[in-house]
Amino acid sequence: ATRTRTRAHERANERARARRLRHGDDGRDGRRRDGATTALTLTLTLALLDAATAMTMRVRGTLETLTRACATSESASFEFTQRDGGATTRCVFTPYDVVREAERASANATAMKAIFVERDANAEIFAQNMVGIDDEGVAAALAANASASADYERAKAVNASAHAAVEAALAIADSGTATQVSASGSEATYGCSIPAGAGGVYAVVAAADPAGGVTDVTKPDSSKTIRRTSLRDYSPKSGPSTGGTVVTFSGDGFNDVAGSTMNCSISDGNSVVVQRATHLPDGTVTCEMPAQSGVIDVKLVYPDSCYETAQFLYYQNPDVLLVIPRHAPRFGRNNFSAYATNTYYASQYGPGGSDATHAGKVNVTCALGMGTSSNQTASAIAVVPGVVSASGQAITCMVPDITIPMGTHDVRVSYNGQQYMLPNLVLTDPSKVSIVARGPVLRTKHYYSTAQNGNEDARVIAVPVELEGVNRRLVSVGVNVTYGGISQMPGTSGDQALVQVTHASARDNATDAGGDYDFSVSPTTLHWMAGESGENFVYVRIRNDRVHENALEALTLTLVDAMNADIETDFKNKSAVVTIADDDPAPLFGVRARNVAFPPLYRYSQETVKIPIDIIGGGNFALPAVIDYEIVTSGAASSAVAGVHYAAATGRLTWMPGDYGKTQYAEVVLDWSNIPSEASLRLHVNLTAVSESRVAAIPSSFVESEDAALFIFGVPPGSCPPGTRRTDPTTYVAPPPVPQALSPPPPSPPPPSVSVDSAILSLSVVANTTVAMSSVFPYVPDGIAIQPAFDPTRHTYTATVPHGVTGVQVFYQFRQSTTSITTTLSARRRLLAASLVNMKYFTLNQGDNVIRLITTSPNGQSSETYRLTIERLAMVANPPSPPPPPPAPPSPPPPPPWTHPSPPPPEGALQAPPAPPAPPAPTPRPTEPRDNATCTYCSAGSFASDMNSLQCQLCPPGSASPSVLTKACVQCPQGMYMAESGATQCLQCPRDAFANVTGARLCTPCPRQATTSTAGSTMCNVSTAPVDRAHPDVFYVDVVFGVSFHQAGGSLANMAANIGVDADANSAFVRAMEIDVATKFNVTRGSIRLDVAQPGATASTPAGRRRLLQSGSSVSVTCSASQNCIRAVVVTVTMQATEMLRFGVVRDYETTKAAIDATRAQAAAILLTLRSDPVAFFSTTTAGIGGVVQGQLYEDPSGSLIVEKEPTPPRGVPNVFGDVNVALIVVSCICAMFAAFVAYTLLRRTRARRMLTKIENEVIESEKRRVGVHKVKDSSKVTATVNKATWKKVLAQKDAPDDAEKGQVKKQIQMREQSQITLAHVSRFKQSRQSSAIEKMWQARNERAAIGVGIQRVKR
Repeated sequence: ATRTRTRAHERANERARARRLRHGDDGRDGRRRDGATTALTLTLTLALLDAATAMTMRVRGTLETLTRACATSESASFEFTQRDGGATTRCVFTPYDVVREAERASANATAMKAIFVERDANAEIFAQNMVGIDDEGVAAALAANASASADYERAKAVNASAHAAVEAALAIADSGTATQVSASGSEATYGCSIPAGAGGVYAVVAAADPAGGVTDVTKPDSSKTIRRTSLRDYSPKSGPSTGGTVVTFSGDGFNDVAGSTMNCSISDGNSVVVQRATHLPDGTVTCEMPAQSGVIDVKLVYPDSCYETAQFLYYQNPDVLLVIPRHAPRFGRNNFSAYATNTYYASQYGPGGSDATHAGKVNVTCALGMGTSSNQTASAIAVVPGVVSASGQAITCMVPDITIPMGTHDVRVSYNGQQYMLPNLVLTDPSKVSIVARGPVLRTKHYYSTAQNGNEDARVIAVPVELEGVNRRLVSVGVNVTYGGISQMPGTSGDQALVQVTHASARDNATDAGGDYDFSVSPTTLHWMAGESGENFVYVRIRNDRVHENALEALTLTLVDAMNADIETDFKNKSAVVTIADDDPAPLFGVRARNVAFPPLYRYSQETVKIPIDIIGGGNFALPAVIDYEIVTSGAASSAVAGVHYAAATGRLTWMPGDYGKTQYAEVVLDWSNIPSEASLRLHVNLTAVSESRVAAIPSSFVESEDAALFIFGVPPGSCPPGTRRTDPTTYVAPPPVPQALSPPPPSPPPPSVSVDSAILSLSVVANTTVAMSSVFPYVPDGIAIQPAFDPTRHTYTATVPHGVTGVQVFYQFRQSTTSITTTLSARRRLLAASLVNMKYFTLNQGDNVIRLITTSPNGQSSETYRLTIERLAMVANPPSPPPPPPAPPSPPPPPPWTHPSPPPPEGALQAPPAPPAPPAPTPRPTEPRDNATCTYCSAGSFASDMNSLQCQLCPPGSASPSVLTKACVQCPQGMYMAESGATQCLQCPRDAFANVTGARLCTPCPRQATTSTAGSTMCNVSTAPVDRAHPDVFYVDVVFGVSFHQAGGSLANMAANIGVDADANSAFVRAMEIDVATKFNVTRGSIRLDVAQPGATASTPAGRRRLLQSGSSVSVTCSASQNCIRAVVVTVTMQATEMLRFGVVRDYETTKAAIDATRAQAAAILLTLRSDPVAFFSTTTAGIGGVVQGQLYEDPSGSLIVEKEPTPPRGVPNVFGDVNVALIVVSCICAMFAAFVAYTLLRRTRARRMLTKIENEVIESEKRRVGVHKVKDSSKVTATVNKATWKKVLAQKDAPDDAEKGQVKKQIQMREQSQITLAHVSRFKQSRQSSAIEKMWQARNERAAIGVGIQRVKR
């Protein structure tokens, strides 16, 4: 079929190529597509052969039924029914997971095969019918076919590996003898015994005896299984009746079914509690016991309902009541008794208990240091075994040969080693249920005593150390020596002895080169044999070293690292201080001056420069001499700047003992990128004594520029700095050039072309007995050794693996990611892959296995074949066991008993140390590079920017150099300019011009509407608005005159450059005139009018101005060329005499007249100056013209000063008051007005009171009429029954609220009675006024009727 499809593809391609040729296409456009299609066709069409791998076992028949599903690890029997099987003689128990994995692999292979068959048929249809019509569809179908083929091949490989695993499992699985019980047709019933073995789930397979190397077996079926239960042990076997005990079960097969869990079935005789077991990573399971009592059965149930049974005993928790003895040593064996409740359970069910059935289920233990936590499973500092005492009332806790932490520890007792109940007395009386672990104790006898003070005379000091308490082991303690100490001063007593002083450090270095050897200590470890106690001694020997040390030194002996004993915690009880008196001069340090730093070869870098510091006085020393240094400068012009030229640096230098005569260095980092080539900078070093040292003071004659510690020059030795020029260009030798980086190595030859490269870059074979599903890896791993070592140019390799390796993984990596490969194993299987790093799994048979790797380049033009032969060795018998190891050598004999060392003898005097070396000779002042004989200074106005320049250059326009030795000229700042070269200083911009940039060659004229306040301005910020001549408040004085300038052969050619204005000649002349006039007259340019005449023309006063002249005269100037006239100008200046006033402010006539007169006098004075020297008056103008200039003034003395507007004199006002006092009249008027206001106010109040009385009377009369009482004119017949006050009371009572009717008393604001009555009347009057006309009519009618009744009553 493959050959047929290939020929069909070729014929289709030929027909397509012929059609393209007939249509005029030579095939170039489709050559790449045809080549790709052909390559895909040849690479992806495979002959997939389902050749079965040779097997040693043959499947015949199936297993139908099993009579048993569970069995213990002991031997058991069962029956099974077999259909269509062979002569069964054995029943084989295969692991369940192996069989289940084989079934999954087989199902997956079947599914992959169906997919491949479908896609293969589809690809064949496309290849036969669509070639040349739908090439993309053909390519897609072939690619899908190739992918399905690869998936099918992988599934087959996995299936083969899984079935190989089943075969291997069948070969080594447990089996039992099968005996036929009955037979009926194709079915037969057999009985078989289950052998003892490991627990787990096993698939039952019926097997016959081998015949011809082939064994007939029934098909392994994962549904035909038997579980062999195996419970090896469980712990604990008892627990408190309160429950909470976690029982751990250990056995086989607890985790053999993925995703399933086991249960614990707990029965108390009446009910069953089912609890889900917890699976632990170590293969055990746990269950927590509920609260019960007595002995119960616990069933450990497997997922398939098989179970194992265990018994669990419940007891009552023991409660500790008393612990005897209370104190116990920390080290060694020790027993103590814990009196507790419920000791009955320990006697009955403990090891060797009286209950023979359940003895051993209780395990008595004692826990120490669980604290006050109610958690029964909290951590303890120690757990020790316990037994019941002979009396049966206490538990004897037996502490083994261990070390218990120091302190007070509570005691708890448990009967299962897991749950320890908190004793009730822990919270009320903890001392009864606790033990105190302590001792034996080590301490120093004296922290400090007079016997522990010595001088440098040779002697020995004995320091006593005590061991207190019972010693059951060998006790040892180390003696740690530290330098220094804190104690009282030697020889003090009383209150002075209470003052503690920190002493300097003594040393014990016997090999110290400087001779610092103050003392020695021996022994450094003290020992007490078992049973010993009391004192032991540490001996300190003092030496006279004759070396500088502090006046009083000390050492501290501290007890450390005690073994089998405790050290006192208080520092003064575990330490001893020994003091030594000594004195010697400290070393003297000084800075070596006049060191020189030149720039490195790499200029733009940082460099660390070292300034030497020497020992210039003093003797040898035994303590570290420490000084601090700081890089400083005086701030002078020659001083380097921190953060710019160098990094601010401080440091500490230490001369250790033995460094006498050694020179150390203060380091400073110079930033040469910021140090210019012309630099000549200075740095100095300040020294500060820190400890055990002295520093030389800086002499009063010190001058930094001459005696600094470091001279920094910006050029290499022999070079001339910028700002100078060399005078010997022929003898100068330049420094060597900066070395260049090495040239890179030549590039490697390019790899083969991408389109033709088909080589394998790397290859590895990894032994593996399982199939890895992943096929793409990030790298090629190391594998088994292949011969020879892999080389892409070699194509044949061999390898050998043991019999246990049933398969290998072949990793390979292409040079090109699109290279394809075809792999074959023994010419029976072909696979396709294409990726950067691939892996393929191959099952190995015993013997030689040949694997061929055929690679194809991306364009299909080249291919490589690699042959790999792997030999799988035959099975060999297990090698014999190695002989037993030789017996261990006997242990060395114990060390001899410890003995106390005898004190060391005193040592004689030491020789004096050698004399100190002489300090280095002073260094002469280094010569400045600019002062070399071959260098000459550049003068002012010139510069040399580079070192070793051969000539100095003039400063360009816009810059200047005011001094010699200039590297670069200074740009003119804002407000200044320079138009010439070689200037030594810049000039200020004139008035009415500005420069807002640096380096200006000329200044910019100000615009018409603005000017500057002074010369040298950077902006025009002063308004030049002309005088507002029409404003009534402004008075002014006009000054009119003419001037002409004469010079033989003169012109305005250099006018702009001479005055520094960027303008043409005429504009520059006008600007210069305006500057001179504005400066002298103190006005702005807006107050100046110029009429300029060139040679041959006439300048005159403007016509408008002439009409306003009071005298009617005018000024005109003719610029005569015969008189060498350069320019003639008529100038009109308006000098403002008064300012505009704010609104509402007036100025009197006298002030205005005085201002005009002052302005006229000022103008006259200025004209006088102008007449005396016109050339000096117009200094800017004449300087702009240049040379010798003559000026001539033209004016009309009677009309030069013009006042066009005079103030109006004020009119006289007559005094109408004469001699009358005006102030008295004003006060009288004010008093009269106040009196009128008071009278008016009183009048209004009186009218209001009358109106209120009238209203009140009307209300009373109305009320009288309402009740029938009215006043009769005939007084003899009718007498008034009530007066006005009575009626007011009546009205008040009427208006008051009826509190009795409302049932409550309202609390109201209290007011006067008269006010209440009046307000009530007013309210009633308002209501009457608001009534309508009809209401008023009826009210009047009622009142009349009431009046009639009242009259009648009165008459009666």
